[in-house]
Amino acid sequence: MAAAILLMLYPRGVYYALPNNGKLYFYLSPTTSYFDIDNTNRFPFVIAMLSIVVLLLLVVKKENHAKKTFVLICLSFCIIASPLSWLIYRDWYRSVTLIQIIVLFLHVATLMIQVKLKNPSGLKYMSEKTDRRTWVQIDLDAIAQNVQVINKILDGKSKIMAIVKADAYGHGAAFVARELAQCGVDFFGVSSIDEAMQLRESGITQNIIILGYTNPVEENIKKLIKYNIIQTVFDFDYVKVLSETADRYNKNIKIHIKIDTGMNRLGFRYTSKNKDKNIIEKIKEIKRLDNIVCEGIFTHFAVSDEKKSDFTHEQFSLFQELINSLEKENIFFDIKHAANSGATLNFKETHLDYVRCGLILYGLYPSESVPNIGLVPAMEFKTIISQVHTVKQGETISYGRTYKADNDMLCATLPVGYADGFSRLLSNSAKVIVNGKQAPVTGVVCMDQSIIDVTDCENVKAGDIVTVFGYDEEFPAHREHISVEQVAEIMGTINYEVVCLIGKRVPRIFYRNGEEIGHLNYIK
Repeated sequence: MAAAILLMLYPRGVYYALPNNGKLYFYLSPTTSYFDIDNTNRFPFVIAMLSIVVLLLLVVKKENHAKKTFVLICLSFCIIASPLSWLIYRDWYRSVTLIQIIVLFLHVATLMIQVKLKNPSGLKYMSEKTDRRTWVQIDLDAIAQNVQVINKILDGKSKIMAIVKADAYGHGAAFVARELAQCGVDFFGVSSIDEAMQLRESGITQNIIILGYTNPVEENIKKLIKYNIIQTVFDFDYVKVLSETADRYNKNIKIHIKIDTGMNRLGFRYTSKNKDKNIIEKIKEIKRLDNIVCEGIFTHFAVSDEKKSDFTHEQFSLFQELINSLEKENIFFDIKHAANSGATLNFKETHLDYVRCGLILYGLYPSESVPNIGLVPAMEFKTIISQVHTVKQGETISYGRTYKADNDMLCATLPVGYADGFSRLLSNSAKVIVNGKQAPVTGVVCMDQSIIDVTDCENVKAGDIVTVFGYDEEFPAHREHISVEQVAEIMGTINYEVVCLIGKRVPRIFYRNGEEIGHLNYIK
């Protein structure tokens, strides 16, 4: 690169001389004729200049390593080509030029090896030198790969409805939704109108459905109309309010009808013990309402993450029974959906037009009773060491003095606590990864800080990166890993909750092809 810049600064000439004393000197001159830009080397020179411009643009745009490497190889080739042509056409100082060619060849090889080794495991990479104290890394490539894996299961017969509620399960809805849209996802599910508007304001133009309740005040209904958002409905009077408001604005509102087949949470009741006898008539009345486009109908499974689930079969049979009854009354829906993440993996017969994929998009499994299909976790939780200190035998650590040192020990304080999503339930029980080794949490986890035992870890110092869950990329040879499921087990909860608990003061850093491409900081 430096040689290329010198070529740019001295376009009239660059030459080498080997004096009688045998020492190599490097001369630059804008007037010398020994290395003029003549017909033998003008082409590589021009390409070198263009390569520099392209490389600078790629750096500014934060493009991936592969593109930069290609341009650097072209650039290095051009730097080699000029002296090579001099070697061919000017038959003196041949040995010096050969040395130059060998050095530049090694430079190209080093570049290629450097890029290959920069992220050998395919995992996200962050330099040890960071200005952040606690953050999560989101691998957008993992999400894209998960979409491909899921689509293979669907085999073109169903499509993915991406569930990005709860800030895409803590992963950052705006960035994740844009990535999913680039992967061909054309339907998004959220929980509230605010989440739906966030997607629209982030540039998502695809279908968005609110799977939960929206207060039917006029201001909210106007937003449904303005932002073209689909609303879930589960009560005739509720739909009537939507219809009347939409009529005043001479606009239509799309709806999907929710059928409760056994979850007993939300929807028109149609369970084995509680079938609404008037449900067909109610749906007919909804269909007749003005300014209401009754696009879809769906249900939700309670235990589809269980491989052998009679209840899931029962729920789906009830839903199909209702659909068949409606169709006999000439009531049809363009879109029918039932499968959540568990059913997507366990019950292919439930896939219908769309499958509502949430957790599996982020590389996590809803239970151990679903098949492993090669999903890649997209999130890793990181922090750093703020202080290293010695704790003497008999001393206690943190609030409540719940941990007492049996021996002298080396401890490290971390700037992460339960306000960041590192639960108090992990006190005296969880482990984190420091310099390629797992280190136990000692004492009670505080709101903003935690303490760990690093006695068995090597070369620990303030500023070292610590992995709360995920892989330790700082020491890839160790392959140390802590899964979200391990953290969830200690907390006595599920992996869904672990990722959703990551606090809003923890920035999300997004990666593609191993490079940071953006960040989401909720406080700034």
